[in-house]
Amino acid sequence: MAVPLQWFPQALAKTNPTTHKVLENHQSYLQSKLPRLSGKVKDELSRIVKYDKGEKSKDSGGDGDIAVELADQLNSVPLETLARYVRDESAALNAAKDALQDRRTKGFHRISTKADSFIVQCDHFITAYSGIVGIVKAADMRYGSVASATLSLFFSTVTMKAKDQDAIVSAMEHISDRLPDFGIYQRIYPNVELGGMLADAYRDVIIFMREATSFFERSSVLRSIQSMGKPLQFELMEQRMRSNFSRIRLKCESLLAERVDSLVSELEDMQKRHDRTQIIALRNGLEMGEYRIEKAVDELTDYRKDLWKKFDSDTKRQRLTLDDFISHAAYEYWKSNDSVVLLLSGNNEQGKYMVPQSWLSPIAVDLIQDLLKKQCLVAFEICNEGTTAEIVLTRLVHQLLEKNPTVVRTADGFGEIESQLSKRKSDPLGALMAALLKIVDLQSETVFIVLDRPDLNEGEVADCIQAMIALARDTKGVLKVLVVHRSDTWSFDENIFSIVPKGISSELQRVRLDQRRIR
Repeated sequence: MAVPLQWFPQALAKTNPTTHKVLENHQSYLQSKLPRLSGKVKDELSRIVKYDKGEKSKDSGGDGDIAVELADQLNSVPLETLARYVRDESAALNAAKDALQDRRTKGFHRISTKADSFIVQCDHFITAYSGIVGIVKAADMRYGSVASATLSLFFSTVTMKAKDQDAIVSAMEHISDRLPDFGIYQRIYPNVELGGMLADAYRDVIIFMREATSFFERSSVLRSIQSMGKPLQFELMEQRMRSNFSRIRLKCESLLAERVDSLVSELEDMQKRHDRTQIIALRNGLEMGEYRIEKAVDELTDYRKDLWKKFDSDTKRQRLTLDDFISHAAYEYWKSNDSVVLLLSGNNEQGKYMVPQSWLSPIAVDLIQDLLKKQCLVAFEICNEGTTAEIVLTRLVHQLLEKNPTVVRTADGFGEIESQLSKRKSDPLGALMAALLKIVDLQSETVFIVLDRPDLNEGEVADCIQAMIALARDTKGVLKVLVVHRSDTWSFDENIFSIVPKGISSELQRVRLDQRRIR
């Protein structure tokens, strides 16, 4: 059984002790800060704590007991509550800045434009940081409480200090811009390497917020002295965090790309399984019996060996190779134009007259094997005395569906093919022709069909050739058909008007090649 993926398979106390230290000293940090807070900051914290509870906040009046209560209350405030509180404050500022002042407790400093900027940017910052907190909480839920309490204290402290906020606003903006959207973490699998980077980022932000809170709780005079002649300490910390945040974004983009590739692969696998189910349903409707494409392909090898013994090994009579055929003008026309049916006919030399095979059949087999090797879309049939036009069309339909099952994915592909095949009992050839035409039309590449010796069943050969000509004429795709037959078994000239009543069209090309004796 596969082990579920985890962000932190080992405790952070072991893998990231500096981040774990933030958790360990959190309570001592709060205990050192809360008793010394001004009444205004305590009141702001009280509003945050009671925000989701619907309780009306009260002025602290300097009561030290509130600091004791806040220590426990802040740890119970979810980061989501703080985020909603800050978001509401930001929305109120955007709607009517005066409304915020009206809700403030008597004696508050007048909220300045700088404070407005801080609240708006703090809203963006918490949204960006919440993604990291959500991941790190997987290691220990207490990390969520640490983040929420630390940010609440930071927000309440800095909100009361209108002066010197430019640097902190700029720092938060830089951090927010470099962190990926929260949704990205939800779209990728847990990754240990990224988890370590996020734990580092979590720690750096908490330390950054603590330092910023300490800086802003001082008087403006002390802040001016501390920052005189050098950047604020938290500005330097923010610069050090940038490289890690950039690495986090790059890692997220990389993992997201991997996730997309994985989903695409999974979807393709599902689609292939669905295709296979539909193809099996169509194949069952074709009533193929024992016929299998793999067996038909294997039998080509044995058939070719037999032809070699009969024709290729004969040094006294002409033989025709695939290269010879390819160099012929008829082949060039067949290959270069759109949909064409090429009838390749001829007689064996007199000494081979009694041989049932055709000296042209090696070309058919070699072409089939060459197209298969090149992974072209080819369907074929090596005919015998029992091969009917219905058998030929049935096997061509089956082969093309098996070779490219994706044709059933289109909106009308499977449904129309299934509908046509359902008419086989009343009109076998018409139903198979309509289905085969639809399959060829749906292909995005050239379709090759090779028929060897349909003339062996004289009663069916005309129907086979008629069907191929109709396909080439009516298809919206590109279809190349090669039909090999012996002229002495079946004569096209004697049957031309029954097959092509209006004469030979551009879709049909004929080549007659009779074998000669060379010595």
